[in-house]
Amino acid sequence: MIADSSTWPGGKRDTSSILNGKATWGFQVGNFEAVASYTKDDSKIVYTGSMTPAQFNADPDRDVTNGTQWISRDEDITTKFKYKISDVFNLTYNFSVKDRTNENITDAGSAWHYHYDTHDHRLTLQSIHDRFILLTGFYYRFSERADTNSTIFTSKENLAGFISGDFFLSDHLIFNAGFRQAYITFEHDTSANLRKSESPNAYNAAINYSLSKEDALFFSYQHAYQAPDVDRFFTYDFGTAAYAFNGFIDTMTMDTYSTGYKHIEDGLSVKIDLYYSDLKKEIYYNQSINTNYDTSEKYGLDLALYKDFGLFDTNLNYTYTSTRAKLDGRPYEIGGQPHHVVLASIGKRFTSSLLPLPYHGIRVSHKYKSKSYYLDDYNNTYDEAKAYNSTAINYQLSDDKHWTLDFSVNNLFEVANGQFVRAWNGPAVYPTYYERTFLGTASFAF
Repeated sequence: MIADSSTWPGGKRDTSSILNGKATWGFQVGNFEAVASYTKDDSKIVYTGSMTPAQFNADPDRDVTNGTQWISRDEDITTKFKYKISDVFNLTYNFSVKDRTNENITDAGSAWHYHYDTHDHRLTLQSIHDRFILLTGFYYRFSERADTNSTIFTSKENLAGFISGDFFLSDHLIFNAGFRQAYITFEHDTSANLRKSESPNAYNAAINYSLSKEDALFFSYQHAYQAPDVDRFFTYDFGTAAYAFNGFIDTMTMDTYSTGYKHIEDGLSVKIDLYYSDLKKEIYYNQSINTNYDTSEKYGLDLALYKDFGLFDTNLNYTYTSTRAKLDGRPYEIGGQPHHVVLASIGKRFTSSLLPLPYHGIRVSHKYKSKSYYLDDYNNTYDEAKAYNSTAINYQLSDDKHWTLDFSVNNLFEVANGQFVRAWNGPAVYPTYYERTFLGTASFAF
């Protein structure tokens, strides 16, 4: 699929070629069930380089003299075993192995090769009773990144135990609560004994109260954490033109309070959610290293509306988000976070015997994102980036059994959109989704 038409030496464009496949097989004998799958993904993506905001505003389709190729090869193997011990207890074990190789090649010929190995294990015991359901278990993940030209490895080991429960206190009241305790260890260059360990925890409590068959109120509190992935320990060194270890960074914690209302009936659904989040040590990139804010906060609302008018149906999703981060005692808005995001669509489904695929659906949608500070503009140095607008049309045909054909026209009105980034030498724009594109897919399920 050709996404954009900017070029860099060699005639390369913003293009992507993806080849993937997945095979799944399984069996069930009595109360025992086993399912395994194998997934293979190969992709090559060519990104043209950046331009200045003035150049982008004058001509987003102009030739660009630099670019980057990203080549990725992924193999995933997952296995699931489930045993129904009794009408009350279910035991489940999930295991997966993920193998990934990434290659980054710039127009100047520089290349970096990274290899990732990840192992996941998850063991859960579900207990089902008349008035409550409990889920307890353990989780273990080990992920490792290595430069294929080096013997230095960077790893993250995560061991956690958890318990959660749904309690049906009455016909109108449901209470949910959970707790998770993790033990995380990061290592880099074991010969230099660079090691860091943390033990964050998470817990939550939520209430869902049904006012009627269609209406409900909900309230929740959640304390969560987000540990950095291994890539966050590296940054690009423009002096040496290579990626360098920038040191370990802290795990982020977040306390979120939310409340809302939902209404669900045939042909109509409404959901509104108000929330406030207080964050400690939020992770960000400050143009030289990955690091943490002192404190930050986010609050906003999510609105989802669906209505079926019979002749057609409509969807409206609206999100309002306000952010503030403190750095050296001063408040800043978080870059790349628009205040308003709107996704609206109108569509219709119908049947026709004129074609071999009788089930049809057509949908017109529009996405809008308001202005925001440049991505990675951690201290609001530059003006806000322009708003994003894009209209799409999708047409789908299927036989509701095996075949599905899908045709789309994206950015119908060719609105000049781009990714606005605070680069190391000033504001930059990567032209993306700035021209009309066409996409067609065919799938067969058996």
